[in-house]
Amino acid sequence: MITAFCGQAQLSIRDKEKVDSLNNNIQLAKHDTLVAQSYIDLCEILYVSNLDTVTYLSNKAIEVATENLKAEILTENERQAYWKSIALGINNKGFVLSEYGNFRGAMKNYYDALYLQERTGDKTGQAWSYNNIGYIFFMQQKWDPCFENYNKSLDLFTEVDDKNGIARLLNNLGLAYKRHGDTLLSMNYYEQSYENSVNRDDKHGMALALGNIGHLQMDQGKEFEALIKFQQALKINEEIQNGRGISSNLRSLGRIFYRLGELKTAEEYGLKALEEGKRMRLPLHIQRASKLLSEIYFEQEKFEKGWEMDRLYTTMKDSLGSEEAEKHSIERELKFNFEKERVLQDAEYRRELDLAAEREKRQTLFLIAIGIILLLLAAISFFIFNRLKHSRLQNKIIESQKKMVEEKNKEITDSINYAQRIQNAIIPSDQSRKKILPNSFVFYKPKDIVAGDFYWMKKFENIILFAVADCTGHGVPGAMVSIVCNNALNRSVLEFELRDPAAILDKARELVVAEFEDTEGGKVYDGMDISFCALNPESGELRWAGANNPLWIIRKDTNEVEVTKGDKQPVGKYERPRTFTAHALKLNKGDSLYIFSDGFADQFGGDRGKKYYYANFQKYLLKISTESINQQEKLLAKELDRWRGDIEQIDDVCVLGFQF
Repeated sequence: MITAFCGQAQLSIRDKEKVDSLNNNIQLAKHDTLVAQSYIDLCEILYVSNLDTVTYLSNKAIEVATENLKAEILTENERQAYWKSIALGINNKGFVLSEYGNFRGAMKNYYDALYLQERTGDKTGQAWSYNNIGYIFFMQQKWDPCFENYNKSLDLFTEVDDKNGIARLLNNLGLAYKRHGDTLLSMNYYEQSYENSVNRDDKHGMALALGNIGHLQMDQGKEFEALIKFQQALKINEEIQNGRGISSNLRSLGRIFYRLGELKTAEEYGLKALEEGKRMRLPLHIQRASKLLSEIYFEQEKFEKGWEMDRLYTTMKDSLGSEEAEKHSIERELKFNFEKERVLQDAEYRRELDLAAEREKRQTLFLIAIGIILLLLAAISFFIFNRLKHSRLQNKIIESQKKMVEEKNKEITDSINYAQRIQNAIIPSDQSRKKILPNSFVFYKPKDIVAGDFYWMKKFENIILFAVADCTGHGVPGAMVSIVCNNALNRSVLEFELRDPAAILDKARELVVAEFEDTEGGKVYDGMDISFCALNPESGELRWAGANNPLWIIRKDTNEVEVTKGDKQPVGKYERPRTFTAHALKLNKGDSLYIFSDGFADQFGGDRGKKYYYANFQKYLLKISTESINQQEKLLAKELDRWRGDIEQIDDVCVLGFQF
């Protein structure tokens, strides 16, 4: 009895069911053609998670097929099936060698498989072999044979109507034309490949096309569009447990955030990409991830880690270049043998020249000394000239690099400014705010160009809804989270028609968690703290709910601050979530209401460089509450600048004030 072997770790439920079914075939099949084919089918499932398993399974398929071909009585269909399994097994082993960087070994396997497929008339197998051969030429940037083999493959897949193969070839042609410099044709092929994969629900093909479209957009300076594509591709690859795709997408996300100046986030993605590359034992993925990390660490001035990653990059690069090194080694050996033979043949002649030189040595000593002096003078002159030339060249390089950096900085700044315009579009304008909530102000000061803090406002008949939210992070990541959270609030009141603050926060939390939840149920804690009000401007009735952030009301009759605390939980993933608490309050004429993020109170400054703290913030609001609304906004801005002095602003600041 043949014992099946498979590594089922990290497979989807559907793939595990397929693996179990194929193992059952291997154990119980009445005919060995089904056993050999089952080993090949297992390779198609497990290659995304365990390359070594593919080699083992391919060898088992070849072993079963080869043994059965020795039988004296076989039908033609049986013989063809066994030869087909052998060819596919050889091809699969070539794929593993290619993934490990052994291109010469891979190419031999692909041609051996192609020879068998041509003999048996297996056009689908021939198409895959031509595709794989084209990929090797692609890696070597030999474009004529690359396009020749890819087009042969595409013609065969079209002939047999293999839509899966057509999608892969469209994607590969897109990648090749991109590397060759034709980005327009490249994008056309990528989009065709993605559409083909979507129509067939081919998740692997969808992820591959999305990732390649993202790379093309990144090269065109469309970082935010590329970011979305890489995240979509990563989500699909995580769902199908495609380790190579996961490593590639993580590295691409790291590269995007590195370009955007978010070095910490870039480092996190780079480390995850490196870890996945090591787990899958993929030299090319390890090389590219370590290259990215070395750039990040040098940018962070973490030079020890930077050099460590640079050494790993060089090691991986050298291992991938071993075939070329071997070729040069053979050439050097042949050249050495030739030189050695020539030396042996001329040995006698050289000895005679040495004797003649010795006899003339004393006579030419003076001339030699003069020659040495002249040579030294020439060398010194050449050295001085070369250093001047080198200095000029370095100056040109520095100037060129400076210009390049300035251009890149401008591109990044332009992209972030565009993101700011998008974020400003979802925040109420001053005109609409004053129309909805008269006698109010908003002091809004992002730490960077875009922010994680935002304020929100809607009016429905006799109810005014308004809030101040503080999302996870700041800068570009915080702004992206703020868009998700803003959308959750809009859906809660527009789509689900909720008006009670506590109910709105409960529904918003549900929507935010669903948006950030990954397919494996991982814990994603991005979300927001918020202070949310629902006011009846005619009666002064106020309903309020808060997530971590409070509500402050300064009563006119007592001139004291009335504090209502929010629930100690965010609008987002939380270990022990509870229903948000609804508070009913009453505003009287002249009362002042304040909701805010933590940016003002947490700002460092003053003589000792300490936080401003909520107690001081409360005292200051009490002090200025008698001023006009417009004046209060100006006084808050002046106080923040006074407090922080020369210290950098550490977080986004948002304060909304309203006088009833």
